[in-house]
Amino acid sequence: MSNLYHYTTARLWADIERAGYIDTVESNVSLRLPNAGPNVVWLVDVPDAWSRQVGSLSGGQIITRHSVSDGLEPVVRIQVDVPAVRWVDWDWTQRMSRRWRDAFIDARGGVRAASRWYVHPAAVPHMSWLSVIVDERARRPA
Repeated sequence: MSNLYHYTTARLWADIERAGYIDTVESNVSLRLPNAGPNVVWLVDVPDAWSRQVGSLSGGQIITRHSVSDGLEPVVRIQVDVPAVRWVDWDWTQRMSRRWRDAFIDARGGVRAASRWYVHPAAVPHMSWLSVIVDERARRPA
């Protein structure tokens, strides 16, 4: 799918750019057991998530434009072409406890936002990047 995007912060972009790939992170399928599910790359189908009230994801954190105070402001958008599964349809999402799944969705933008999330089960190498947009805030020293 070529209309999927990975958003990240200035701090994480430096590591991604140096490594040449977007690494997988915790899939958050369990609140109690870390790494209960496979690690994934979180993606969204929203090309302008940084200017809308739609949840996006970076480093396992779902980012909204209201996360700026948490230092999680997305400033880099990487468009990728990888096979991915909608998070709501993903087998591991169905295995989550209903209570944890509902809390996870509610805390990260609600059902509308969750319908835009995708997961890819492996790192995404730079050869699968179609475009990278770097906001100037990502170029400032931390």
